[in-house]
Amino acid sequence: MTYYPGPCMLLSHRRRRGTYALAESSRVPRRLKALAQLAVLIIVIYYAGSWVLRGFGIGGRIERSGATLTLEGSDAVTVSVEGGEWQRAEHGMKVYADDAVATSGNAVAGLDFFDRSIARLDGGGSLLVEESTGGDPSVLSLRLKNGSLWISTASQTSFSGSIMRTVRTDRFSLDVPPGTEALVMPSAVAVFDDSGIGVSLSVSGHDAVIVGEGQSLTLPERPGPDLYRYRSALDPQASQSAFVAGSRQWRVPAADTQERPAPSLPDEEILTVSQPAAGQTVTSGVIDVAGHIGPTVARILINEHPASIDASKRTFAGQVALAEGASEMDVSVKALDAAGTQLAEVKRSVRRDGPAGQPPTITSPAAAGSTYRTQATEVVLRGTAPAGVTGILVNQYELRLFDASKGSWSYVAATRLENLQPGVNVYDVYALYGEEKRRSEPARVTVLWERGPEGVVHAEAGGVDPSALPKNDPLAPGTLAVTAPVEGTEAVISGTGTLIEGTTSGDTESVWVNDYRLQLYRPGKKTWNYIASPDLKNLKEGRNTFVIIARNKDQQIIDRMEYVITYEP
Repeated sequence: MTYYPGPCMLLSHRRRRGTYALAESSRVPRRLKALAQLAVLIIVIYYAGSWVLRGFGIGGRIERSGATLTLEGSDAVTVSVEGGEWQRAEHGMKVYADDAVATSGNAVAGLDFFDRSIARLDGGGSLLVEESTGGDPSVLSLRLKNGSLWISTASQTSFSGSIMRTVRTDRFSLDVPPGTEALVMPSAVAVFDDSGIGVSLSVSGHDAVIVGEGQSLTLPERPGPDLYRYRSALDPQASQSAFVAGSRQWRVPAADTQERPAPSLPDEEILTVSQPAAGQTVTSGVIDVAGHIGPTVARILINEHPASIDASKRTFAGQVALAEGASEMDVSVKALDAAGTQLAEVKRSVRRDGPAGQPPTITSPAAAGSTYRTQATEVVLRGTAPAGVTGILVNQYELRLFDASKGSWSYVAATRLENLQPGVNVYDVYALYGEEKRRSEPARVTVLWERGPEGVVHAEAGGVDPSALPKNDPLAPGTLAVTAPVEGTEAVISGTGTLIEGTTSGDTESVWVNDYRLQLYRPGKKTWNYIASPDLKNLKEGRNTFVIIARNKDQQIIDRMEYVITYEP
């Protein structure tokens, strides 16, 4: 008989028989799941928060670093904070990434960066700080829009961390290594000093080019495929400009005064000059200037250029350079307050006793003053050393294997050593005298690494003082002429500069423009050219007069003319 449960049994409660492990343990996974979800939420919030904080320069290994802004000159320096409206800058304020600085008139803006690199923006300039972050790696990126920017990067020993330094213009980008001093302009760069192979210049659509110490590069409006064509030896006038000379005052080391406490000065004493002494005689072309200041002094000008001030010790230091060939110089030191009012002035007269001694001779690959062409990947410079020398310096490198007792020296220039580059290579050789290693006047040889017959292109007497050359009446009047930018004697131009081109007699040995000898002119050539540009500091707004002289092999004047350019940028 089949048994069916009745309705009462169906409605009755079933008795629990034993434990139900599965039902009892189900509470534990739910708790673990909640904890896991909470942990995931915390991790997401942590990383999202860290990302946001790093964006504002807080936390992490990247730190948003500001540059200290210093103001020079009586005209205005303005800043734009993160693309905002322009406002008047304040001395000592901080400038961060996405901030811009502009100068007008005679104003100069100085920037002291987190890595101890320094820069100065000349009057009429505009600069954007694209990035300034300390960390691993650190990044410093600047964009020059107008004007001239002098930059001196910290040495490897001063800032040993990993850092990328870049300066950009609308025309090119520069990778700037440690220990570099350079002048950057919208279409040109000049490298005065570097501790390696130089700066790397990149132009869109072109291979990068290296611009090394003692070299410059000026881009034409439409550069060709080979950028090395536009690299040349540095124009000596570039390093003698007032802006560059003033900028170099910032590089004066303070090590000599770091360990010695400054003497206590009464508050009413405003300015004391300890160097140079009155009537001091120097043997080098650089004069050290130093002294003490009172508490009301905010700025020191040495021959109208700013000096470095240590406010905590009430000391200042700077340098001035004697003009080439000058035998004496007046040094003026002015003390100014925060408003720019002159508080005191001290003057010193300094005499130069001439160079330390005789310069060395160059015998190979050509005599001093010559230009030599080669396609060899290695060139050995050789010469003799005068008696009494303690060392030989080639450009900024002192020969380590030089033996004064042998009376000779040698120096290897090679592409593998990166001290022989395509184009023009200039080697200045100095004799060093005494423990202080005082320099002689340089002996110079120029090596052209280019295609063409190998050998001496032309020889010339080095170190010629234009004022000592003959001043005879022209031997062949009318043979010297200007053909461009406008034929004749006058032109009105605009833009970024111009190339002055002209013709001369076949008897011409050298062509001079405003006492500067054209380095690439070859004797006997009937055409010549000269670059005039604000970037090279030889073309200013308004009227510019260029005195052009052609000379023969005896340095006599063949012809002389003046060409006037009115520059309207």
